[in-house]
Amino acid sequence: MKRQNLSELLDCVIVIDSSDSMRYARKKISRKGIAIADKYLAKGKKVAVFNFGCRSIITDFSENKRKIHQAIRRYQGGGSTRRYRGRDSDFNTELLEHLIEDYEHSIHQIAPQVDIKIFSDMDIYELDIFDSYFTRYIKKLAEKHKVALFLRKTDLPYDALCMNEIKELQKDTPNLSYSEI
Repeated sequence: MKRQNLSELLDCVIVIDSSDSMRYARKKISRKGIAIADKYLAKGKKVAVFNFGCRSIITDFSENKRKIHQAIRRYQGGGSTRRYRGRDSDFNTELLEHLIEDYEHSIHQIAPQVDIKIFSDMDIYELDIFDSYFTRYIKKLAEKHKVALFLRKTDLPYDALCMNEIKELQKDTPNLSYSEI
């Protein structure tokens, strides 16, 4: 997907994985996330943050730079991107969907498009379950929204499998971009 023109920017949701496996990349992700947020805010757009780790920290769509920066910088440690003891993971797709639906209602527009930026390393323990679910979910998001994945590369074999599946998905999904951080 080509780089987005600044005049074409939509409002944006920044999704930050701040689980324990992201501790080595947290400063880099914070800087990149804040730079992205500031770009949108400078153009008069609104930004929401969904930061997950031990729990979900969600800010509504806002122009409040301080609030947005705090939510992006908040590193939680712990938590995961997987199911744990039968409960939903902290990357709760329903919460993300509710955030976007609430936004739709607040601007009185049915199905507006938003930009979604996702920072994660996909450190997934139940790969066979989560990998295909995550890929299907990203594909579903990209059917309606512009999705950019910023994935932290690791040397773990299952991460390579996830990265390959995302790269393949990107080929057939015009609203999806992918880069390694």
